[in-house]
Amino acid sequence: MKKKYSDKTVLNDISFSIRQGEFVTLLGQSGCGKSTLLRAIAGIDGVDGGAIIVNGANITHLPSRKRDIGMVFQSYALFPNMTVAENIGYGLRVKKQKNDDAVRRIMESMGLGGMADKYPNELSGGQQQRVALARALIMKPKILLLDEPLSALDAKIRKTLQIEIKRIQKEMNITTIFVTHDQKEAMIMSDRIYVMNQGMIEQHGKPEDIYTRPKNKFVASFIGSYNIFDAKETKENITGAHEAGFYDIAIRPESIEMYRTDERVTTHDAFKATGRVLIRTINGSIVNYQIQLKTKIIQVERLFQGRVDFREGETVELRIPLSACVQLG
Repeated sequence: MKKKYSDKTVLNDISFSIRQGEFVTLLGQSGCGKSTLLRAIAGIDGVDGGAIIVNGANITHLPSRKRDIGMVFQSYALFPNMTVAENIGYGLRVKKQKNDDAVRRIMESMGLGGMADKYPNELSGGQQQRVALARALIMKPKILLLDEPLSALDAKIRKTLQIEIKRIQKEMNITTIFVTHDQKEAMIMSDRIYVMNQGMIEQHGKPEDIYTRPKNKFVASFIGSYNIFDAKETKENITGAHEAGFYDIAIRPESIEMYRTDERVTTHDAFKATGRVLIRTINGSIVNYQIQLKTKIIQVERLFQGRVDFREGETVELRIPLSACVQLG
């Protein structure tokens, strides 16, 4: 699929497929083309090349209203003069399929029981997003498109809705394409992730595969808090790295083991480095350390168990298992 705005290429030969009932996430930074791709699938925006095929039918030039695709936006787009029940049932009324029982059932499923007569301005952000989602789901679309629907919500509500959306999507077996720039959100909700950059797909796969085996520097730097070493930095900072041929490598911060200088560190199946603790921060159950190596600062994460093991300014020995080093293309 191709899409241009003036002389700017927004989608550059994008090609991907989704299985029935799958939850797929388009993950990328703002401006990478993920929302444009979603709008093209919905029929809101046209394309300059390629085809959109659903169940064997070419819908590329079909009007959006005939595509049987539901879409939920970040802005909710609720009708302010309609009640919750009227908003949810709006699509059914337009198609002359009014069904109060269906509205009631989906409201209960979405945790909106007792709110039928309320108006959008009487609801919280999370409740409004539930209404918007229910309005799309009640039409039983072939495909559900979600364009950063949780980004405006606070962290607690967001976590709750992530789980709820995934549960309902699986129960209804609706093929779903989700757009987000939040890596953790993508990991939690997705069956598969497509990492996008500058109108192209950099890598796709299951969340665990994307996280543990990033394909290149962009994916490694975007999908998590990897420590990325180019060949020169590897040679300067990691003892035993000659065995890896001084490739560009990525190392997850939670995979690095920390020891005091008077402790014995085995180097079997591992590299070694020496550094100094610059900054130590506690983030819930995780302690994050910034470690100054010879020519590079890296992140190391350890489980917080009620006490902090290493002080700022302390010299530490690091053990880096070979299995934790991902060679980058």
